Amino acid sequence: MFWNGTRWVDPRSELSPRVRARRLTDVLATIPILLLVPALLSPFLAAEAASPRLQVSGIAMPGSQLAVTGSGFPSRYSLVMLWDGSATGMPAFRTSSAGGFVQSMTVPASAQIGQHLITVTSTKKSGGGSLTSATNPTVYASQVVIVGLDADASPTPTAQPSISATFEPTTAPTFAPTAGPTLGPTFAPPPPTFQPTDAPTAPPTAAPTSAPTPRPTVAPTPAPTPNATPTPTSPPGPTLTFASECNGSSLNAAFQPMYQTGDPGFGLDSDFLGNLSQVSVANGYCTITAERKATPSGRQYASAAFATRNTWSQTYGTWEARIRYPNGNGVWPAFWALRANSYNLPEIDVLEAYPGSVSAGGSGPNVVVSTLHYASGANQYFATDMGFDMTGAFHVYTMVWTSSKLVFSIDGKAVGTITSNVPTVPMYPILNLAIGATGYRADGSTPDVLKMDVDYVRVYAP
Repeated sequence: MFWNGTRWVDPRSELSPRVRARRLTDVLATIPILLLVPALLSPFLAAEAASPRLQVSGIAMPGSQLAVTGSGFPSRYSLVMLWDGSATGMPAFRTSSAGGFVQSMTVPASAQIGQHLITVTSTKKSGGGSLTSATNPTVYASQVVIVGLDADASPTPTAQPSISATFEPTTAPTFAPTAGPTLGPTFAPPPPTFQPTDAPTAPPTAAPTSAPTPRPTVAPTPAPTPNATPTPTSPPGPTLTFASECNGSSLNAAFQPMYQTGDPGFGLDSDFLGNLSQVSVANGYCTITAERKATPSGRQYASAAFATRNTWSQTYGTWEARIRYPNGNGVWPAFWALRANSYNLPEIDVLEAYPGSVSAGGSGPNVVVSTLHYASGANQYFATDMGFDMTGAFHVYTMVWTSSKLVFSIDGKAVGTITSNVPTVPMYPILNLAIGATGYRADGSTPDVLKMDVDYVRVYAP
């Protein structure tokens, strides 16, 4: 403020008309910029809001057609599809303005039975160029697919396990390779092509040699006075029909080697030896140890698979096991079931996992797969991302099986329900730790010793 001789004056109010005009012009000039900000940011906000996703539909068999639908990809972007990391015979395409696409692809005629990985990557490198010249293409999304057998083809006994295998665990994981074990759970691997060519004898189902541990009933609360009405007894729990609590120092006698001497099983890097020498019972756990050492088949790891194939089976009921499995490339644990007294379908994989890295063909440590293989090459499965590492800790894997549906749960949380093609025949439980499936193999980073611990296996009446 200053005195101009007649009054106090604020110099800020005495700006010349030119200065005032310049300030007004500056303010007006910023308006278009402010209006452009949302438009400039919208592509980045949209990209942040949507993450690339794939959905594959169709029956996967060698030479069959699959429909691959994608969303959440960059707008009008050049992409290429890979099969187990190879672009040979796979489509290259551009996304729509909305970042989506619908493409058909042909399963390679040479694809083996089991789990395989479909990946969508960029075809550009800096400065442009095709995938073949791109040094580090961006991997946007991947999806596991289980390749099965033609309905008219008879599976070979040496097929790779599918941790939810049609007869045996299928081969690699489905969003990790989906190779199916000779006879093993399909982790996404297709039905195991490991079905014995000779039909196994079907001895009558035997009751488990170990007496099942009965569930205790709650005793009625005593009446407080002689005249008081006693509290009624709590309703009895479900009837336990089979149990292996892994107490003591030996495996439940109902469990026998899943494969015979000379048959290494479905793991491409493991040999089940035809015996239970890699199984131990101590400290309340039944432990399968996969160990890198010399084996009859020449495969890298000696391991084990045990089952009640000729000793115990049941139709329907609640099946569950509390299991802790390890991490590592090629690691393939499974808790599954097959038709009684045989290696034949149907096959139900309650638990199957390919915890190795995605870059090595696995599905990562967070993903668990549950599968129903109801016919050659035909299956329904759920690959559940639990949101945290499932390896190295115990979790309870449960299947509730009725005549109308299968409900799969992990730690009491339902992760998938199947209501069609539900099996109606007696089945038996199997547990194994396989190593190696198609497109998902053990490597130098895989530990030399891997352990899968089973706290208990329990089956309840329907």
